[in-house]
Amino acid sequence: MVSGRGFILCPQGRRIDDRVPHADALYYYPDHHALDRELTAALGALEQAVGPRVDRSRALYAGFSQGAIFGALIVTARAAQLPRARRIEGGPRP
Repeated sequence: MVSGRGFILCPQGRRIDDRVPHADALYYYPDHHALDRELTAALGALEQAVGPRVDRSRALYAGFSQGAIFGALIVTARAAQLPRARRIEGGPRP
């Protein structure tokens, strides 16, 4: 979908429990607005860092689990900015 090139932004939200080691930690977003704000900030930072190499007209949103559920709301509201999406609903981690 990205023709062998692209940038990957991977927002992760808030840590559920700070007592759990980082490698085993789980993260969440309290709502889709929080994810959208983080996504908007990350895209802005990427554009500032690499400038014209970012083609926003071909952005691809990929979301797993909560990112998929909340992503449905985000890409629907921002279809012109996020014209392509892949969403995967998962289950518990092994």
